[in-house]
Amino acid sequence: MADGRIEEWALTRLEVECLGRRATTPILMGPPDSPVLLGATTLEELGLGIDPLNRRLIPVDAYLA
Repeated sequence: MADGRIEEWALTRLEVECLGRRATTPILMGPPDSPVLLGATTLEELGLGIDPLNRRLIPVDAYLA
């Protein structure tokens, strides 16, 4: 963790759907009070990107290399 603590969380895979797109993505199972985050891996698997000006997700059909 950012404060130097070490924690072990279970790893599993979950099917997610967002904006009509589906993907199976890895997830970490933290304690019940853990924040819920949609990470970069999940966004990439769903083909979604972030529009920070309008605070929304947008389809991204091609990845930049």
